[in-house]
Amino acid sequence: MFGWHPRLTVDAYLGTTPVNEGEALYSSYISKLQEHLKFAYRVAGDCTRKRGAQNKALYDSKDNQNQICNNDLVLVRQGLTLADKLEREP
Repeated sequence: MFGWHPRLTVDAYLGTTPVNEGEALYSSYISKLQEHLKFAYRVAGDCTRKRGAQNKALYDSKDNQNQICNNDLVLVRQGLTLADKLEREP
């Protein structure tokens, strides 16, 4: 009833002790929990990678950035700070 086996008078008479299944059940519970958590993390990682690949493919299909080709005129930034201005001439 309380998770342990009581020591009965028959146990005292026979000189036996009741089996403490609580510790055995606890260690088996821990090992099963670890196995289930490892499985859950593996499944979650697989689903995350799969969804990430799907999202990348969807983004790449809609991405329409301009491609820079040879002899295209571009603005070049001078310096590293935001206060720096772009060159006036290409």
